[in-house]
Amino acid sequence: MFFLYDYVLYLLVVPALLFVFSFKKSNNILETVFSQAVIRQLTLHPQLIQASMRYRYFLLVISLMIIALARPVYLKQNTVIKQMSSSAVIALDVSESMNSSDIYPSRFTLAKEKLVKLIEKAEHLHVGVLLFAKNSYMLYPLSEDTQALAYMLKNAQIKQKFEPNTNLFGVFEASEKMLHTEKTKNIILLSDGGEDVTRVDETAYIRKNHLRLYVIDFASRKNNALNNMVQKSHGYYTKYQWGEGDIEKILNAIQKSSQKISADAYDMKQYQELFMYPLGLALLILYFVFILNLKKKHTVKLTVLFALMQLTFLNTPVNAGVFDFITLQKAKSFYAKSSMSKR
Repeated sequence: MFFLYDYVLYLLVVPALLFVFSFKKSNNILETVFSQAVIRQLTLHPQLIQASMRYRYFLLVISLMIIALARPVYLKQNTVIKQMSSSAVIALDVSESMNSSDIYPSRFTLAKEKLVKLIEKAEHLHVGVLLFAKNSYMLYPLSEDTQALAYMLKNAQIKQKFEPNTNLFGVFEASEKMLHTEKTKNIILLSDGGEDVTRVDETAYIRKNHLRLYVIDFASRKNNALNNMVQKSHGYYTKYQWGEGDIEKILNAIQKSSQKISADAYDMKQYQELFMYPLGLALLILYFVFILNLKKKHTVKLTVLFALMQLTFLNTPVNAGVFDFITLQKAKSFYAKSSMSKR
């Protein structure tokens, strides 16, 4: 057993000192004049536990709570997890041609639905989102939190003005800036491809910057220019499907290419929490020490109240991470230093 927040244990010095000083307190004035038998006769409400002992029990309760705050744990499992460091920018075409209704209700509506499905299924990807037509706009930066991104897209109203041009070169430039520090540079294009013309400059830029292009084509006919760029980048091209087959093909292709890249290993420790035992013992001592000294009618009332509280909090989840903000602050500092060193 060990403590995750061992520095909290230094607080035990305070109740320890108070406990030592409690023995050095001067005796009650009555004890210097009368015998114990006379004092018992003079006392109107004799207590089951003396005040000095109740004080020491209270110090014990504080000590147990400090121990609980220090978060005692034991190592339950230690596993090394290998995770592929893959990243992808999903670029959604919002040009005028995507407003076509040859796909019901429109190409753009179907592409937006595919975007949400892609993000929900992209479990091992760092995902960012771009909107593009004549210009490119970053909707969401690269992140592992795909659940938050999917929720945002489901509830967001993307009210775009459809522009007449499809600037693929701008998409690749914007994506490269988002992916310039990543090991893999995947671009998932949800587009009809615009005009089916030879795109020499775009293809040269993709190969120069080692971009890997994956395309779901929403045009009524196959776009040969898009297909050619995909082949030159060693990516994957597919026409849209009403089901999720096109999404699964894209993600499988990305996964296969990512297997060729070395994975990052993470040492994942799982702990068994023990804080509830000192905390429960502290509450139990508080109950017996302070309730037993009350009158009978008050004791019954407080006992019933205590039982109702237990029933109320029986199914309440308990969180031991009171000082997690310190760990998060350290993690943020380390991340900032790592980012500066990469630059």
